[in-house]
Amino acid sequence: MKQLTETEILTKMFMGMFKQNARSVNSDGACLYRAPCGNKCIIGHGIDDSEYDESFNTQGATDYSVRKALNNSGGKCISATLAYDLQDSHDEADSNTTPFNQQFIKNLSWREAPQHVIKLAKEILAQVENEK
Repeated sequence: MKQLTETEILTKMFMGMFKQNARSVNSDGACLYRAPCGNKCIIGHGIDDSEYDESFNTQGATDYSVRKALNNSGGKCISATLAYDLQDSHDEADSNTTPFNQQFIKNLSWREAPQHVIKLAKEILAQVENEK
């Protein structure tokens, strides 16, 4: 697999998640990389189908097998810290009080993700909203 730049892999991940506009959860509300309904979490959007394993749902974004799958899917440039921040921003987004996509970006800012990542997320969200 060709390694993607940070901007390319983040664009893929943000685009997929913002179009979905919802968390990826099971019937109990627990976050999953890939939910039965077809939703994916932010990290799940970065993992190719050929690299995905259902056992990831019991692991964090910094666990070895998840990192390996993300790396093999072109996301080697995503640091463990950024993967953690992305996953937590997804998992903590409560779409009952604020639309999911806006809450995700607020969470990224609160977690003090790199400014260029937050800026890219806002740009991708604006693009997705303009496509509606």
